[in-house]
Amino acid sequence: MKYEYDNINKLNAIEVTLSMGCRVDCHYCPQSLLLHNYFSDNKNRLSMMRFHDFTKLLENVKHGGTICFSGMCEPFLNPECDDMILYAYEKGFRITLLTTLIGFNKESLEKLRHVKFDEITLHIPDKEGNSKFDITAEYLENLRAFHDTFPVTSYSCHGDIHPAVQMYLDGNGAFSNAMMNRAGNLDCGQVSNPRGEIVCMVGTIGGYGNWTPEILPDGTMLLCCMDYGMKHVLGNLLTMNVKDILEGAELRKIHEGMKEEHLEILCRKCSGAMEIQRTPAYQFKNTKERFLKDGTAEDRQKHILQLFSESKDICVFGLGKLFWDNFFSHRWNDVLGQTCFCDNAEELWGKDIFGVPCISPDELKDLKQPLVITHMANDKAVRQQLEEMGITKIVNVKKLQELF
Repeated sequence: MKYEYDNINKLNAIEVTLSMGCRVDCHYCPQSLLLHNYFSDNKNRLSMMRFHDFTKLLENVKHGGTICFSGMCEPFLNPECDDMILYAYEKGFRITLLTTLIGFNKESLEKLRHVKFDEITLHIPDKEGNSKFDITAEYLENLRAFHDTFPVTSYSCHGDIHPAVQMYLDGNGAFSNAMMNRAGNLDCGQVSNPRGEIVCMVGTIGGYGNWTPEILPDGTMLLCCMDYGMKHVLGNLLTMNVKDILEGAELRKIHEGMKEEHLEILCRKCSGAMEIQRTPAYQFKNTKERFLKDGTAEDRQKHILQLFSESKDICVFGLGKLFWDNFFSHRWNDVLGQTCFCDNAEELWGKDIFGVPCISPDELKDLKQPLVITHMANDKAVRQQLEEMGITKIVNVKKLQELF
């Protein structure tokens, strides 16, 4: 069987676990399970990622790809974390950070002050004690300084916010206090059990999209950050090339398990998995098929469905981060019927993306009755650009997600 990611030589993203054994020891993270499996065969296995090894890992990630500093342990517990973030940023990678700030200090702040993080999730103390923060004056000062310096995208708290930190938060950013079972690795919440073919709604399994494999201190590559039990060891990114890992038996087994429910894979117990027919993309596909057959659809859906039915060329415009994060993982590539891609980035013009050509905006005028699907959060500028070219059939992918 040939997979779409064949011949991919670099990854789009990795998440790094910089140390083993997190002293914050949240109920959210099954640390004992991870440590048991990591050290069971070798008590002297590398417990902290080395800076030199980190630089070698980055050679396996596409330029401009994402490096996520989070993993299965607080990243700042590795004393070289600051230098790793700075190195990756200066090499042109996107940087995301999930942190409790345990291990972060004034020196970290000065080193990282000018780093423009793509996303920051700040894990904060809860008053129930589900996370074992030591809320000292130094911690509170570091929290205040970090919060004043960097824009926090979201907060994570394993309960109600501890009153000692409430005053340091500005209320902006998404907030989550859900406790998940880490794909069945914890005894909390419900274990997901989707039937039939499933997709991962938080990452694409393969060499494209926002699939973010987990890299442990010694280079061991796991399927994702849910795999605390190390059920799916894909290889080692320090000793193997990406192509060999992607074509390896373990990843192929996962692919098969996403289609066949009788195969036991971690994804079958994960809350991030969804039956393919329940995804917005396939809801759109099924609704469109009914509409073309007998005109059946909700009134609010009919205008867009009509646009699809009368358009000979369907172009997906915008191949930025949102595209790589969602287009393949959410399976829009299966259902839109795109005849081409388009982007304002000149370096993409003339290239094929999994068999579909990417054209320049000027070439849009050569299309017949085009419908353009803008794949970006805010398409105001692109919509104006298209309308000035005389293209009026424009739909944003977010609209499709809302309607279907």
